[in-house]
Amino acid sequence: MQDFNKILIIIQYHIVLDVGLTFTKCGFSKDPMPMHIVPTPLTMIQYLRDHASSVSLIFSSSFFLNQLACSTFADAFEKHNKLMMELEEFLTTVFYHLLQTNPREKAIMMCESMMAPRGFIECIGHVLFRNFGVKSIYFLLSNMTPLYVTGQDSGIIVECGFQNVQILPIVRSRMCMEAFETCYRGGIHIEKNLNELLIQDNKELVRRLPQFKDNTNFPQSVIEDLKIRSLVVMQKEQRDQYLKNDDQIEQMKRKYTNLGKTYKEFPGMLISFYTRYCAMEFCFGDPQEEEQNIAYSLLTSIKKVKSLNSYQSLNQLNCENRGRAVQNIILSGGSCMIPGFKTRLIQEINHMIENRSEFEQLKEIQQQISIPENCFPPNCLVWVGASLLSSLNNEIDRFLITSEEYNEKKEQIPDRYGEAFLFGTRFENCFNRDFEENLKMQKQILYSNTTPYSARSLASRREPINEMIKKSMQKMDM
Repeated sequence: MQDFNKILIIIQYHIVLDVGLTFTKCGFSKDPMPMHIVPTPLTMIQYLRDHASSVSLIFSSSFFLNQLACSTFADAFEKHNKLMMELEEFLTTVFYHLLQTNPREKAIMMCESMMAPRGFIECIGHVLFRNFGVKSIYFLLSNMTPLYVTGQDSGIIVECGFQNVQILPIVRSRMCMEAFETCYRGGIHIEKNLNELLIQDNKELVRRLPQFKDNTNFPQSVIEDLKIRSLVVMQKEQRDQYLKNDDQIEQMKRKYTNLGKTYKEFPGMLISFYTRYCAMEFCFGDPQEEEQNIAYSLLTSIKKVKSLNSYQSLNQLNCENRGRAVQNIILSGGSCMIPGFKTRLIQEINHMIENRSEFEQLKEIQQQISIPENCFPPNCLVWVGASLLSSLNNEIDRFLITSEEYNEKKEQIPDRYGEAFLFGTRFENCFNRDFEENLKMQKQILYSNTTPYSARSLASRREPINEMIKKSMQKMDM
């Protein structure tokens, strides 16, 4: 009888899917964590990895869409058909083998990124509605869902994705789109930099093995494994100490470390200390040399939040409101899990505020900038936030599109978060601010049991402990 009740509960749950360009997280709503995390097996993504040579061209959404665009209708149909066949085969494995459920009996919660390629989203929607007979799909913004994990109404979401790093400030449940920033230091940039350093460390191995004759790239599985297990982000003082002259750099390149694992395809593979500790330095470049820097993009986004005062459609964003956002910086994505990333990001932020005149106005909130800890891993925050969002109430229906609406709109998915939002061709926010404010207390109650950090408001956290005890005693007397 107990097992039967479990089955009835699972039937009522929605299916939550976070189909990323690298990994896919899947599970049921209200679960604390996704049930499975599996690679996304798409040949188009592998094409991007193998031909990654230009930061400004390869990793843009337009390039991804151009892979679907062809000169003739036959070529276009062939590429779209191939992508849909791959998605159908992959989603069949997800639904019937991993989750062991029928998607026709449940709603699908789909996480969609702000800069996600529209062709990719359209193909997923078409496959779900047409091939699997799904009745309804909720398209949720992955740049926003990590905020629900904290239980706060303000914060800065730093989404370290596959293509780029997207930074979105949210103040009092209002997305500050004018402060949205993008830094081209995504996961594939890190993998390409790591691959180049590994080739320098293993010149003899690359020259000897036949698989490197046509392709000079290590397999994605090996690169991803080494990125998680071997890479370390140096602290800023360590960088100044070890990379100050060429002799120390050459010494680091000549000293090799144990991989801790043997790859049968690459016997005798080595990785130097320079590769381990300097592969991530690529994410914290010098802005004066026009190099990408995640901390610089984050501060630029915070600086733009202050300039929103002149917009009548937004509330006055004073120092207190900016402080609410910067004290809740949320790191999301697999690249954030590399040891030392959080510490280095804080050091870069403090260094730029103290030494760059363009960020001098941020000194008043420098002490409030913090990245709180979280009990959930950064690579699952998007999925967990979507799972929590699905359990609020019927207001989530604003993200819903049914199969009937899909047919009425000539098989098109509404572009809620893409170019229509960024370029101002739509005049309404995807969130109801009053709804978010009214549910703030409910969210605090929901999430206070799922996170080690209290979901109390900013005012209550500033309240002295004596006042809190006094109020508790008054309640007991009543």
